[in-house]
Amino acid sequence: MDDSYALCALHRHHRRPQFPPPPPLSCFVFLFISSKVISNMWVLMTEDSNNAVSSSFLLDNDSSIPFSVDDISKSMDQIDISDIEPPPLIRENSGFSFLLPRAD
Repeated sequence: MDDSYALCALHRHHRRPQFPPPPPLSCFVFLFISSKVISNMWVLMTEDSNNAVSSSFLLDNDSSIPFSVDDISKSMDQIDISDIEPPPLIRENSGFSFLLPRAD
């Protein structure tokens, strides 16, 4: 139920900011949320709101989206970043050397 609490806290804080803020974002990294948790969240959301349907996107997991990741990546413009000069902070910090252009 910790997952359910964390997600409900996020939902409630978004809808009514006077409540305490939710836990840090790292609490929301889930690999799987059981159907029981989702069901409980629907109940809580319905009790908490006069119009729960308008916020249902928070719980929806619609796998029928009519496009694939490949479709999305193909629709994006290709950007050549070789002309872009990195900011001084990146150029001067050795921790970012992997981002700098290589002299082949």
